[in-house]
Amino acid sequence: AVPALLEAAAAVQGWILASLILSVLAVSALAYKLVRPISASANTDVLTGLPNRRAFMPAAAAAMSDCWAQDQPVALLSMDLDKFKPINDTLGHAAGDDVLRSVGARLRNFFRSGDIVARLGGDEFCALLKDVAPDHLPALADRLRAALEAPIERDGKVLAIGCSIGIVVAHRGDELPLEALMDRADAALYRAKRTRATTVFWSSEIGSMTKLTGNP
Repeated sequence: AVPALLEAAAAVQGWILASLILSVLAVSALAYKLVRPISASANTDVLTGLPNRRAFMPAAAAAMSDCWAQDQPVALLSMDLDKFKPINDTLGHAAGDDVLRSVGARLRNFFRSGDIVARLGGDEFCALLKDVAPDHLPALADRLRAALEAPIERDGKVLAIGCSIGIVVAHRGDELPLEALMDRADAALYRAKRTRATTVFWSSEIGSMTKLTGNP
């Protein structure tokens, strides 16, 4: 009788343990389903569906490291929309949001799958291009502006925007962190906006002017 009781007790213990394991797995699966969308939304710009600054920084830094390991150059493009504020001011924020959605879709369609594109905030966007030929960048910038500046139709009206672009190219030997590249791309961008040059490549001359004035 005693062995039978021991066997029954072991069976009950086994059943309880299996039930506990299944319960833990079920709770873990539910938690994963709940947390995963929250994590994704925290790294995604809700309006455009592009990665936000929080997602861009680590992804771009990792991509730079990969390129350095393979002795490949990278290019960082800083983009800012022109004529966007008047749309917001005259037609309202709903119209501005539609413009930003269109720009986000155009950026996704324009760049390669391996490039990292993000909306940093407002009407500012950024893209890190891996293994890019520097001499191809001027033509690429022209095509990019043409894609972004195509008319946007909304409620029977045609909305026109422009785009200024600042570009910096870096190689492994430059030993520049991502933040420094972003500062240089921004400096080139603001030069483009001030001079209405549409696209400006960062140069040491721009860096010297930035140090003298204390502004990008």
